[in-house]
Amino acid sequence: MGIVIPFKPRRAPAAAPVPGDRIAIEALHQLRYLRSLLASEPGIRKRARSRLCDLADESVELLQHALSMRGH
Repeated sequence: MGIVIPFKPRRAPAAAPVPGDRIAIEALHQLRYLRSLLASEPGIRKRARSRLCDLADESVELLQHALSMRGH
C-alpha cells in the first residue's frame, strides 16, 4: 500500500508575469504540502521519511533561489 498524495491546487500570485514562474510557485506549494504529508505519515520508516523530508526541503530551497534570481 502506497502513500496517496492528493493534488491541492493553489492560485499563483497576480504578480507572477511569466507562466514558468507560476509553475514554479505552484511547485513550491506542492512540495511544502508533500513535506507536511511525509512528516506525518506513520507508514514510512523513520530513516526514509527523514530523507524524503530532506529532499523536499532541498527542492523548496532550490525553487526559492531560482525565483529570487528572477526578481521575486
